[in-house]
Amino acid sequence: MSDFVPSDHVEEIVGAKRDNTLHLARAITAEQRVYLLHSVECVEEFEDLRECEFSLSLEKGIYFELWEELFDEAVVVTLGHYGELHPARRVND
Repeated sequence: MSDFVPSDHVEEIVGAKRDNTLHLARAITAEQRVYLLHSVECVEEFEDLRECEFSLSLEKGIYFELWEELFDEAVVVTLGHYGELHPARRVND
């Protein structure tokens, strides 16, 4: 199960502010961990963010090949065909 991180702390770790509709993340290589910043819509929908499909995707791990050039950067994430977390683009692109 995903660990809860306070919102102000996870924004600092991810390196971005919470977006209204997009989920953001940062894969930290030194920790071998992915931090997920839920959208405002998601925060309003789920009392427990660990029930969000993006949180559940963290249990599947990540595909190294998809993240290889985006480790340690804030990225917009989507869900793949099997519910796995995919980086879509850098937050500032």
